[in-house]
Amino acid sequence: MGRNYPAFLQFHHLNNCFGYVKNEILFDSTVKINYNPASLGDLLGTFIVRSCSDPHVTLVVQLYGRQPFSHLFLNAVLATNAGFQETQEVIVEVVEPTNCQGVEIVPMSAQDYEIMDKSSSAVESLFLDQLTVVKKDMVFPLWLSPSMHVLFKIVNIVPPTDSPVYLVPSSELYVLPYLTPAKGLPYSQSSLSQVDTVFHGVTTDFSETRFHSSEYINNLIIRCLPRLLFEKCKIFNQSSHPSLIYTLNKDEQYSSFNIVSTYRNDEPNAAPVYAVLIQVPINNVSNDDMHKAVISLLKHRPNHFISTNPLYSCYTQILCQSVNPKNIWNLKRCQVSIMKKESEDSPSLDNKKLIERSLQSLSAFYPIIMGCDGIKFILPNLDQEIKVFLEPSVTDISSGDLNKRFVCYAARNNTIFVFDEDENQADSDIIETPLPNHGLAKLPPILNLDCQSPIVHEIMNFVNFFSSLSTKKHVGHILLLGKEGCGKTYIVSRVARKLAKSSQCVFSHYIDCCAWKGKQSDTIEKSLISEMKRLEKMQPALLVLDNLDFFQVTGEDEHRQLAVERLFNMLHRVLLESTIPVLTTARKLSSLHKSLSNQGSKRAFANVIEIPTLNQVS
Repeated sequence: MGRNYPAFLQFHHLNNCFGYVKNEILFDSTVKINYNPASLGDLLGTFIVRSCSDPHVTLVVQLYGRQPFSHLFLNAVLATNAGFQETQEVIVEVVEPTNCQGVEIVPMSAQDYEIMDKSSSAVESLFLDQLTVVKKDMVFPLWLSPSMHVLFKIVNIVPPTDSPVYLVPSSELYVLPYLTPAKGLPYSQSSLSQVDTVFHGVTTDFSETRFHSSEYINNLIIRCLPRLLFEKCKIFNQSSHPSLIYTLNKDEQYSSFNIVSTYRNDEPNAAPVYAVLIQVPINNVSNDDMHKAVISLLKHRPNHFISTNPLYSCYTQILCQSVNPKNIWNLKRCQVSIMKKESEDSPSLDNKKLIERSLQSLSAFYPIIMGCDGIKFILPNLDQEIKVFLEPSVTDISSGDLNKRFVCYAARNNTIFVFDEDENQADSDIIETPLPNHGLAKLPPILNLDCQSPIVHEIMNFVNFFSSLSTKKHVGHILLLGKEGCGKTYIVSRVARKLAKSSQCVFSHYIDCCAWKGKQSDTIEKSLISEMKRLEKMQPALLVLDNLDFFQVTGEDEHRQLAVERLFNMLHRVLLESTIPVLTTARKLSSLHKSLSNQGSKRAFANVIEIPTLNQVS
């Protein structure tokens, strides 16, 4: 085998920094690169990969495969950070590294440092699994989970050398804290004696500096993004964590981590729900797949957050405030109860071990945090749905003299999970079933008519205008008129869908007024006001009252006419007092009850839109 040779570069997405070679001419398309290097051949040695177009663009890597070969496969993150591009031609040179006694590494961002700091116990073991040869000034990724990696740079090697070196089990790993150029010395001026963080034997006690950015979170109001908008995104299903909420930060360059207490706007006096608030900058400098997904979902939806925790009802607003570090208690022991139905058997020993491993995995990188009342959630990434209830142990709760109501308990990677042997929690829904958003319901198959688009946009503009007003009473609402079969209901559905997927993420609730036939006015009023109160908590929102002209009172007896009169007087009063925009439909203005259609009732409808017939459309 020669000392150097050309090859074409391709990217792979395995979670390691090894390289693989293949002969594309003989390549069998049924064989794929996988996590077993032996499937591609033997270890060929250690090589420097050099760009043909720029000889200063290099990296060092161990290669697996068989001869002859024409293509070199490198990890996409490793290669792009070194300056390589896919499909370019490279020169591969054989090198003979020596062993090193230790290396100094520095995370490439404050976010990377935070993540490595929180997962210190796993870093060294993962390091040798994913990386065995390094060179000074190279940038490497390290995967802490299938969906999470950090970037770091080799800044010093012991003994000093500019040549590639092998990492061996006896090599010491030193992790320097991340310093911005404005706050610290250049990394080249650091030395092993100045190392602030050494993961070799580092303590895992909860530190008040972890998960806290320099900015204190005070009265941050954000709204829960509906899960229907991201439930098909695999990254959220694979990385579901009960304590994490994600939102965007327009002002920061790096992601920040804060432990916060959250309060629902409609329940300000309720006990807080604790969470790890991760604020991702819009101009994200990280290659983290989760953060990329967050930006994609939220960049056009300001003031929203993403959470897989069902304790946060979709569309509801929460108030976030940073927790005083003195009120954060690291749990030594955490009580675990398995929620099951009465007909189900008690969990087996194997199931308990599976649950324990799942909890340990969840708390390895981010803590599972809770109040003194504990937390209920569904364990992710298991073959069956298992609901658990976690609560602080009695000894942890009794420690200290803090007010239990305002203590945040954190289960971390050193917490012991203890199963309640006496009884298990009765299975129950973790949260009430939310109202379905009419805008996310499946539309019936029907032809879209261009003549309807101006009507759809006019209604949307009015709803957005209404929602932006600080004082919303007595503004008036929308009345959509059109003959039977002209598409009123379908236009309503189109409006609701566009609003649901807009930057405002509007929640729409649909009521077919025909369903009110035979019901008492008091019953309808009670139900309608209840729905409108719920919508107020989910603003921006839209109420749809379809077929408002559902009653034909002609020929009715006097008693019946009085009942209808009370009903529509009630509807008129509710419309005037509503702080939620209401979209109503009817066949024509004259088909509405006089309390809604006469001249003195114009305030009920600020905008009356009539759908033109097809012969009226030019």
